Amino acid sequence: MSDTIQKPGYLAEIEDLGIAYTEVAQYDLEALDVTRRVQAREYASTASAVFAPKAEASRYAVQMAHSVFPPIIVTNDGWIVDGNTRVEGRRIRKEKFSAAIVLDMSFSKGSVEDQDKLFALATTLNMQNGRALTTKEQRAAIVTLINLGWSNIQIEKRTGIKSTEIGKVRRIVAAREKLTGMGVTANGNFSAASLAALGEEKTLLLNDDPYKALAALAVEAGFTAKEVKDLAKESLALGSDTDKLARIEEVRGEYREQIEAVKFDQSPKPPVARQLRQHLGFVVKYEDNPAALVERNGEFAESHVEYLGKAIAVLTQVLAAQKEV
Repeated sequence: MSDTIQKPGYLAEIEDLGIAYTEVAQYDLEALDVTRRVQAREYASTASAVFAPKAEASRYAVQMAHSVFPPIIVTNDGWIVDGNTRVEGRRIRKEKFSAAIVLDMSFSKGSVEDQDKLFALATTLNMQNGRALTTKEQRAAIVTLINLGWSNIQIEKRTGIKSTEIGKVRRIVAAREKLTGMGVTANGNFSAASLAALGEEKTLLLNDDPYKALAALAVEAGFTAKEVKDLAKESLALGSDTDKLARIEEVRGEYREQIEAVKFDQSPKPPVARQLRQHLGFVVKYEDNPAALVERNGEFAESHVEYLGKAIAVLTQVLAAQKEV
């Protein structure tokens, strides 16, 4: 059996971030304030009622009589990085001191990078030992970790957040950066899905004017991610920015009913004519191989012929009406 003592996970996390620290056996809890927390969660900053979950703090208070709890982690200016519930448990027990790891870093006077590191530490420790963050909290955490230069693998390993979600947030960040650079505020008008689509590598290849027009239409029409990507693909296939802008404006006309619906907070639905083109796209792609659409199973052959006949009849009428328009 190995006699090597494994370093606690919280110390490994601190050291990985390059933060110096001191271990204090008796840290004065009266030096702490509920409003000074490096907050990875969406709790109100001044409400002591949500400083720590009451039921969990009460349970900790009982267990502390029988078990050794990990030290709390605080900055050198008294901001709690990890251990809110443990602190509350000690207070329930009327205890004034606790074992603590005091980081050689200030939060209130720290640089943006220092604050990001502290936030990253709070997040990773919370994800490993505390209650899981909500999707919104996770996305805020990923942005911070991206700002620190962490790779997808590092973020996934340290937080347990799936790489697919990390990639989505990276695309959202990329879209926000491009929009901000053009003077467009990526606020709540954009859905996370449409922002992620606007942050796709190929979509970002659009020059500023068509990109800005696409983003505006995505908001006005309540585009889905697929609709953003499809129009971006169409636009990129065109030659000049003038052609791209003309196509985007043409699509805006096609979506005028949907745009009106979005204005009145109604559920957006693509125009029926556009839905038809989308469905016909499946048929047209077999233009050079129509035999692939033939039903070979005799059991369904008769109904297949019936559906084809009805579809052709409807499309013939649509074609005639469309020509008149």
